[in-house]
Amino acid sequence: MSTKVLLIGLDSADPHLLSTWAAAGDLPALRSLSAAGGSGILKNEAYVADQGAWAGLVTAVGPAKHGFTHHRQMFPGSYETRSVRSDDLRAVPFWMQLSAQGRRVALIDTPRAPVATDLNGILLADWIVHPRLYRQTVSYPAELSAEIQATYGTDSTAAACEHRTEPLDLPTFVAGLEAGIRSKVRMVCDLLGREAWDLFAVTFKEAHCIGHHFWHVHDSGHPSHDPHVRQTFGDPLAQVYRATDDAIAAILERVSAETTVMVFTTLGMGPNYTGNHLLDAVLLRLEEKPGTTSALRSVWRRVGYRARVRLWSRLRPFAQRLRDSSLGGRSAFAVEYNEMAGAVVVNRRGRFPSGCVEPGAASDELCDFLQEELSRLVDADDGTPIVDHVVRTKDFTDGPHRDVLPDLLVVWRRDRPIASAASPRIGVVRGAYATRRSGSHTPDGMLLARRLGIAPGTPISGAQLMDIGPTVGALLGCQLDGLEGRPITALA
Repeated sequence: MSTKVLLIGLDSADPHLLSTWAAAGDLPALRSLSAAGGSGILKNEAYVADQGAWAGLVTAVGPAKHGFTHHRQMFPGSYETRSVRSDDLRAVPFWMQLSAQGRRVALIDTPRAPVATDLNGILLADWIVHPRLYRQTVSYPAELSAEIQATYGTDSTAAACEHRTEPLDLPTFVAGLEAGIRSKVRMVCDLLGREAWDLFAVTFKEAHCIGHHFWHVHDSGHPSHDPHVRQTFGDPLAQVYRATDDAIAAILERVSAETTVMVFTTLGMGPNYTGNHLLDAVLLRLEEKPGTTSALRSVWRRVGYRARVRLWSRLRPFAQRLRDSSLGGRSAFAVEYNEMAGAVVVNRRGRFPSGCVEPGAASDELCDFLQEELSRLVDADDGTPIVDHVVRTKDFTDGPHRDVLPDLLVVWRRDRPIASAASPRIGVVRGAYATRRSGSHTPDGMLLARRLGIAPGTPISGAQLMDIGPTVGALLGCQLDGLEGRPITALA
């Protein structure tokens, strides 16, 4: 099979909202696309965080092979947590094989896409995208980034999307997101008119940013919801989703009916409820060691919320060094991860400078113990379980970079805020989650697709993000080697 493929990513647009609003007619482009072709959920049963999810799409392999889990990671050989870099991606993007087989490709703002040194096509990274990998707009060929910015402008919301300290102005933020959508649509339509690309891929960041910062305005059940703000400004998520739908409609007008169209969302979005802020204290209790960090955390909680979020950027390097110095004597500790799951790393000998747990049976025994104890955590006030389940990462991914991954993922029950954790073994740990973001990711994404020959309403089931690359390869008549994803049967 050989066709042209248009791939449109809606970063962290929530599948439930997309389905609901499309069915109601509020997103006519997506409604039409779904009716004409197939749709389904893209499963993320491993609870890979947002950057790991994008890396899985880019490389079509699992995290133990591509090496990305979160935008900040701890790497073997050091207790330091740092921001990931482009060279931390340990697998090759699937489109490089397409390029090598003579297919013309255009990649626009695919998150976590490394800039190629040789590509049969073009690649633009970190233009209007969240979060940024390079911290500036880069491209292949190198001169393309300057041309794009001179012609279509820059991202006016880049800093605001990263903003975590002071409240954002809602109308200004939404207007900036809509302006970014319009700029990208103009650029995409112009590039589509330049030549007949075999693969054209573009990603829109706006659902990601509006969901993080203004979920509470959308969600009437959120503790920070203000009915007056909602009545005054309406639903900002619906507004941004409609603007994105308009963009999709404009782009679809520029491609032929023979072009296979795939619109996908990586993860969903929901209220930012998590127990990550409690996890390390819980692990300290399970080790029956008080630890310097526990004492510091007690003092930290006495500081006012606004002071905490303002001071954190200044205190973070010191706190990191202090925490690093205390980790060598611990058997397991929490590391940064997305709010949908807490991440636990075992301090294995050979993995870290002061590793104290032997690999093999001792490590497995510790993981068994932690998995059982963490699964027992409940709300200290009403006894409701706060953990849905605990995932062993080795059960869902294997590869040469498995030591980059956490050993355990503690998947929280996120139907309400989590302010305490209790069990017979640990007693009670309390603490509020300090964040400006009212929304955060949920595990699964969504795929809508239109292709000649596919029956309207075709269900797409059992698909994952890393299946998209192999599906594109099959549609373009290319054999892609070394991938863990598989072509989606309903499409390829």
